[in-house]
Amino acid sequence: MNLFNFQCDILKIMSKEQHPYIELFDYHENWKYLIIGTFPPNKEVRKNKNSVTDYFYGNKNSLWKIIQSIYPEFDFQKGSRDNLKNEMIRWQNKYSVGITDTIVSLKRSDIKSSADGDFILEWEDYNQDLKPYILNNIENIEKIFFTSSKGCNSAFETFKIIMGEEINSIPKTKLTTSLPSPSGSSNTAWFNYNNDDTLGLHPDFYNFILNKKKQHIEFFKERWSKKKIKKANKSKDALPKTPPGLVTAFKKYSYKKEFPEQRT
Repeated sequence: MNLFNFQCDILKIMSKEQHPYIELFDYHENWKYLIIGTFPPNKEVRKNKNSVTDYFYGNKNSLWKIIQSIYPEFDFQKGSRDNLKNEMIRWQNKYSVGITDTIVSLKRSDIKSSADGDFILEWEDYNQDLKPYILNNIENIEKIFFTSSKGCNSAFETFKIIMGEEINSIPKTKLTTSLPSPSGSSNTAWFNYNNDDTLGLHPDFYNFILNKKKQHIEFFKERWSKKKIKKANKSKDALPKTPPGLVTAFKKYSYKKEFPEQRT
């Protein structure tokens, strides 16, 4: 890398990104449900990932794929960028689901990273408009869904920073922090629990397998056994691959339990 490129990279790191969609949240609407995330990927990363539309979660469309599987009368896969955004807003209006983020601007320790852990935040970077909206509408709000809850920069943790002591005025039954992240990059987390009782699986994923996909229990017993042997022998052997579609089915099941019921 030459000096010029190095200096350009430093300047990019120091530049503060502005949230591209944050102003699209309608504060005049008394939403019954809220989906709260953190901040979209860097603009250049969104371009490279062939984003679907310029809207919340439009970069990889993973959340909208889950939503479409629950509400098949909506199509978030086909059409122009504007048409897809309008379809997303139509779903929001029908089911009274507001979507916003906790961060309005930031710097990143790695400009190519979309991980919350790489956010560099100051107080001015937090979405200060969110707190009065929540407090003024808490009676009408039925559920607040967070797209992440682990780590100091997760959606839930940054929401707590914004709310301060007033977080205690929100009934805990209205705060949903257990939904699996829609991002595919988070999928490995469901298989990395060192717990014999759950066969090395996250408890929520294990209970889903046990109650909804019991035919796969023997597979995960065998996989867990091989994983322990692999660890003991410090082997590099690959573990059996999870049956296709299983994690997707788990995410759909988890969101469907919490999201508003489908209406005709």
